[in-house]
Amino acid sequence: MEILDVDLLAFETGSAEQRRSVVDGVRRSLVTGFVYVEHDLSVDLIDEAYAQLEAFFALPQERKDTYVVPGSNGQSGYTGLLVETAAVADVPDWKEMLTDGATLTRAIHYPAMEQAPGEQHVWAGEHADINLITALPRATAAGLQLKTPDGEWSDVAPPEGSAIINTGLMLERLSNGVIPSGIHRVVSGAGQQGDRYSVVQFAHPTPWTILAPMPSTVTAEHPLRYSAIAASDALDKVLYEINLVEDGRRVDADD
Repeated sequence: MEILDVDLLAFETGSAEQRRSVVDGVRRSLVTGFVYVEHDLSVDLIDEAYAQLEAFFALPQERKDTYVVPGSNGQSGYTGLLVETAAVADVPDWKEMLTDGATLTRAIHYPAMEQAPGEQHVWAGEHADINLITALPRATAAGLQLKTPDGEWSDVAPPEGSAIINTGLMLERLSNGVIPSGIHRVVSGAGQQGDRYSVVQFAHPTPWTILAPMPSTVTAEHPLRYSAIAASDALDKVLYEINLVEDGRRVDADD
């Protein structure tokens, strides 16, 4: 099982045969929950974005706290360290975030692990994204890993000039599980030092969209697995599970 590198431009401008090849490549790759796609973002643009993010996250804590958006449950503005917690974890992630927009563009700072408050912390614990699909260019350091069906962890390392696309829980629901969500984590490798920065785009449906398996995905081979739910309700459920609901935090960093 491997993540495939797919040229989406061939789907837009290629022949019928090329388009079928792209669709086949995406379908085969998404068994992993991930696919690599080529992009035309310049190296300079990506480097400049990370330089600006590094400058923001280096601000004094009291300055960063002025960008907290009360009541947003981590979906807008600044979210500090040791808040978001993977649903399967009992300790919060060692990261801080800056988020903008309804279709979330999120900048994430993973501080050097030697600064973490305990050995039990990782940059981001095992999880699946809430949304439909997630897109991200290369980060400033390695660390992203996907979980294979046999429970092993495999590094996600896109070729130069490619971005990472991974699937989320909402797409899994719409496809009745035919397209699984990509289970992943972010960890610092042995001997890895320094901070890590990443920019992530989370594609969400409108809050009132009803998420239900498409009829074509419900077959004898794939019986109905999911009931219908509004996108807003599906989001709220996961936000509570990952400790982002401000009035319902299940994990306290001070515990």
